[in-house]
Amino acid sequence: MEQQSLEEILGPGEDHYMNITKEYIICAAIKRLVPRDLPGMYWTNDICDIEIGFRHHDIMRRFPEEVSRKLEDQGFYTSKGRYVNRIEGMEVAIACGQVCKTGFKELYSEDIYQ
Repeated sequence: MEQQSLEEILGPGEDHYMNITKEYIICAAIKRLVPRDLPGMYWTNDICDIEIGFRHHDIMRRFPEEVSRKLEDQGFYTSKGRYVNRIEGMEVAIACGQVCKTGFKELYSEDIYQ
């Protein structure tokens, strides 16, 4: 069987490649109830204040007593090491071509793992 091109699979249209020279969403993230106090840390780093995972519900199942259940504390971790909320997450994902404009204002983990 001959290998198909990406355009043959997805159809004609826009460039279907994600631009990894721009910031992009790596995974889901939820703010911790109490940030970790890691020895030897002399700077503030968002990764210490959040838990990450493929989907938000995976994080909640792994860390039920350690992460916030508030919707406003659920967001994403980016390729630049930043925590972003769902609204900014959608902006980042659209800007790099990770998702197409959906008409929705907020990003959900299902949008990046299709």
